[in-house]
Amino acid sequence: MWFPSFVKKAFHCLLSLLRLELGGRARLLDSNPVHGPSTEGSRSVLAPVKLWLLVLMLGAVAGCESLRSFPGMSSGSQQQTEAVQQQYQSAVDAITQGEYETARALLEELVENHPGLATPYVNLGIIADQQGDQEKALQWYQKALEVDAAQPEALNQLGILYRQKGQLKKALETYRRALAANERLPQIHYNLGILYDLYLGDYSQAVHHYERYQELTGGQNARVQQWIQDLKRRSP
Repeated sequence: MWFPSFVKKAFHCLLSLLRLELGGRARLLDSNPVHGPSTEGSRSVLAPVKLWLLVLMLGAVAGCESLRSFPGMSSGSQQQTEAVQQQYQSAVDAITQGEYETARALLEELVENHPGLATPYVNLGIIADQQGDQEKALQWYQKALEVDAAQPEALNQLGILYRQKGQLKKALETYRRALAANERLPQIHYNLGILYDLYLGDYSQAVHHYERYQELTGGQNARVQQWIQDLKRRSP
C-alpha cells in the first residue's frame, strides 16, 4: 500500500496539474494551421497534454506495477518496499521544486537497484524530453516498454514523440496500444483527440475521444467542451 499522505498528495497534483496543462493548450506547437478559416475562426496546431509531472503521480495512484513483483522485492521485504516508496516520493518532490537533476539522479538510482520497475523509466523519459533531449527520452520510454510492453503512460508519451516528429501513423498505433493497455487514462483520449482533430482530420473520432476524456474527468473542462461543440457543428 502507498502511504496515505502520498496518495492524497498524488490525487491533489493530478487534478491541479491536469487543469494547468489543459489551460496551456493554446501554446503554439507549429506555425502552420491545420484547420482553415471557418465561421468559428481558425485554430492553429496546438500542443497536446504532456502531463510530464502527472505521470510521476500515475505510478503511485494507478498502481502501474506491484512493488512486490520486482526482483529483490519479496512480500517479506516491507522495509525495502517503504524505502523505494520514499525514494520515489523524493523524486516527485524534486520535480515539483524544479530540481530536475536531483530527480533524475534519484530515479536512475532507483532503476539501477530495481530494474523491474517500469514507471521510473517513464519519468526519466519525461525529464529528458522537458530538457530538450528527445532521443534520450525515446530511449527511456523504450526501456520502460522492455520492462512492461503494456505500460500505458510510456506508450502515451512515445505517441507524443512520434506525433512531434511527424510520424502520424506510428503515433496513432502507439496511442491505440496505450488505450488497449488502460482505456481509463484520460490523457490518452485527450491526445488521440488532438491527433484526430488537428492532424488526421477525422472529426468524428476526435469528438469521440474528447467526449470520453470529459467523461473520465467529470466534464469540468469548458475548453474541451467548446472543441466538441465546434467539431460537431463542422462535421457533415
